[in-house]
Amino acid sequence: MKKQRVFKKIILYSILVLISLTIIVPLLWVLVNSFRPDEDIGRYTKFSIEMFFPKNATMDNYIELFKIYHFGRYILNTLVITAIVTAGSLIINSLAAYSFARLKFPGRKLIFTILLITLMVPGEVMLLPQFMIIRKLDLLDKFSALVLPALANAFGIFFFRQAFLDFPSAIEEAATIDGCGKFRIYSRIIMPLTKSPIITMTIMTITGQWDSFIWPLTVLRDSKKYTIQIGVNYLFGQHSNQWGNIFASAIITALPMIILFLFLQKYYVRGITSSGVKG
Repeated sequence: MKKQRVFKKIILYSILVLISLTIIVPLLWVLVNSFRPDEDIGRYTKFSIEMFFPKNATMDNYIELFKIYHFGRYILNTLVITAIVTAGSLIINSLAAYSFARLKFPGRKLIFTILLITLMVPGEVMLLPQFMIIRKLDLLDKFSALVLPALANAFGIFFFRQAFLDFPSAIEEAATIDGCGKFRIYSRIIMPLTKSPIITMTIMTITGQWDSFIWPLTVLRDSKKYTIQIGVNYLFGQHSNQWGNIFASAIITALPMIILFLFLQKYYVRGITSSGVKG
């Protein structure tokens, strides 16, 4: 019985290692090529030591990204938009979720059901109506066109509602007896005690904004306002033979999200498990 259990573990870990290698090896290859001159990229195609250790390592690809292609501006634009959207959406989504989870008002279940139905609508279907609204508001080619549609979303409200439903009602009742109003209970009691769901939603929002491509590409015209994903696409489309720069841009784009997840993964998992489906 013990041997059988050890054998199952060996098989399981072997499968996990193979899956990990399929993710790590391509990423490592891109990282190594980002430090190679263009003439060396593609020279080492056989699986060997040279494939993963550049002989003529250089930082020129990264330097060119910031000096020639103004990648620093794209990063700054993305950071500003991501920060505003993350802060705003956490406040708006959590407030709406608190209303659905802890307050009683006419039509609450109906409104929440309609909200859940919108989760089934593909984002591509909403692209044209959103574009027409943004154009009517004269917000095209402005950062507000990226911020406003992202401040509230059905999934964020649903996620926070599930977390708030698990909050002990006895604490809320004690706070009410002590004279706390609804907003004070939300801001001083519930939010500080739901740290894991907040961090989880923060990671999801930051990742979503950092990786956003279709919507910024639709509403932005001025290259000075491009986000990082449009910058990578522009680099690939206009300078498709500059593979060193393209690989360097891919690393710069991916690395912050990898680091963010590595540092906050325990909160992410805890937030997901604590926000299970509740009635």
